[in-house]
Amino acid sequence: MMAYWASKSIARGDWLDGLFELAEWCVAGEVHEADHCVRRMNELLMLAPEPEFLEGTRLLRPSQLETLLKAEAHDAAAMAMVGCGTAFMLSRASDGESLATVVLAGGLSEKSGAGASPALALIGALALSLSSAASSTRSMGRAANDQARSALH
Repeated sequence: MMAYWASKSIARGDWLDGLFELAEWCVAGEVHEADHCVRRMNELLMLAPEPEFLEGTRLLRPSQLETLLKAEAHDAAAMAMVGCGTAFMLSRASDGESLATVVLAGGLSEKSGAGASPALALIGALALSLSSAASSTRSMGRAANDQARSALH
């Protein structure tokens, strides 16, 4: 669904901040706040500063997202944002609290999120995975630049 990536984007730092804030919101949020978190994740996917940051995710068309949310299919909407090749695991305790673990396509590390519902837990874990992947891409880019500079001297 990369073709739907918006030409409008936000700065990398703002995007990462948005992902961290979303992950925190998901942990602290109530079940009725799942609409907000699912919408915010889709918005952040649309605003990604680089299309490669979307690897392992699936951006939903706004009409598709609203149809799912109107039907109160928050969990389905969250799972629909998980792209091919991305692994995830959901568990739910008897008290209703949920835990999700995500490994992005091509990723080597897993990130976990917790929430009052499976949707909140999955969105939180996905947000943490995306921010970790984008941060490591930045670090790898810096290391390559440092290496190139030292080779020139």
